[in-house]
Amino acid sequence: MTRMEIFKKMKNECLNMVHTAMLVYGLYETEVSIRTRRMKVTVYAGKGAVSMTFYFSGRLILESAENAKDGKFAVESDETYAT
Repeated sequence: MTRMEIFKKMKNECLNMVHTAMLVYGLYETEVSIRTRRMKVTVYAGKGAVSMTFYFSGRLILESAENAKDGKFAVESDETYAT
């Protein structure tokens, strides 16, 4: 299996994982953005929000916002993993 095939399969399963987590934790507001070379999942809880962006290249960015309405996310982690 090539890296692109693995990434495509992971993107397809991402929606299932997000919907399952929403049911388990009682979260109702999420946003999933899937592009050719990246996935972004944002979960809103109360006033705050947490966002995870995973790139095909192996980069993972975690962001959080105390007040999601202003749209200002602070980067908590920005890592690149060997592929």
